[in-house]
Amino acid sequence: MTYFEELYQLDVNGRTEKKNGLTYLSWAYAWAEIKKRYPNASYTIKKFDNDKPYVYDELTGYMVFTTVTIEDSTHEMWLPVMDGANKAMKHEPYTYKVKDYKDRKWTGDYIDKRVEAATMFDINKTIMRCLVKNLAMHGLGLYIYAGEDIPENEEGNFVKPPLTKETAAKIVLGFGKNKGMSLGELFENDMSYINWLDKNEKTDKEIKEAIKLLKTKDDTKKTKPVVKATEDEIEEYKNKLIEYATITGNADNKGIEKVQNWGLGQAKAEKFEDITKENLIHATKVVQAAMSKVQAKNKESLFDDK
Repeated sequence: MTYFEELYQLDVNGRTEKKNGLTYLSWAYAWAEIKKRYPNASYTIKKFDNDKPYVYDELTGYMVFTTVTIEDSTHEMWLPVMDGANKAMKHEPYTYKVKDYKDRKWTGDYIDKRVEAATMFDINKTIMRCLVKNLAMHGLGLYIYAGEDIPENEEGNFVKPPLTKETAAKIVLGFGKNKGMSLGELFENDMSYINWLDKNEKTDKEIKEAIKLLKTKDDTKKTKPVVKATEDEIEEYKNKLIEYATITGNADNKGIEKVQNWGLGQAKAEKFEDITKENLIHATKVVQAAMSKVQAKNKESLFDDK
């Protein structure tokens, strides 16, 4: 097996992020996988006038270049500096027109979209993305750029590996308030957001499948019998959440609802009546710790005023 075939068959799906319909592979992970297998591999960032790592054209924008050498084989790659909408960034901001849609129907009008001027942060980010694309020329994650979701096996066929709880938990979000967090981390810390993703029709199909799998009980393991919390215990938990909402200045209906949704997330439930006794104990400790932190802060402020 050649080095290219080895890298091409490597499944990197658990290390990708999705953003604006595109799939991105972490450059740190990609380079680590290369160096673990081929310690002598190296890459170069091409420099131009005044040692700048890019070329610039007023009409077309910025372009960066890298080269990667593995096992005496060298490939070059290039990539334009683009914004979140994949529009070329230039030295100065500019606007372009797009169709105006309402309720998924074109109104017949156009609106202006703005592309900000490129910064060194944008250029640096593009260089590392260019490196990942360059590594794909050697096989690693190449199937991503081919529009496929899965690597090819030795027979040249695309055979999708089954999604496991382990790989599902490693899927990293590339959008929203929890960008950069894995599904596994969100299951532990923000179940309300997991439930929102699961219900949202715009959520990527792969993410929904992963959430469904992670919510499924593992019958291969011995599990404790599920004991639901009693009505009195749930009512006491609700009162504690209202108390927390009050001391944090969220005593209005909207604030209480927000705190209750947070409390449901801590209890790993969509509804209060679904909370188990075990999860209620954990959630109560979290809420109590949060309340103690706020009360301590308020007490310090009181002494400061004196």
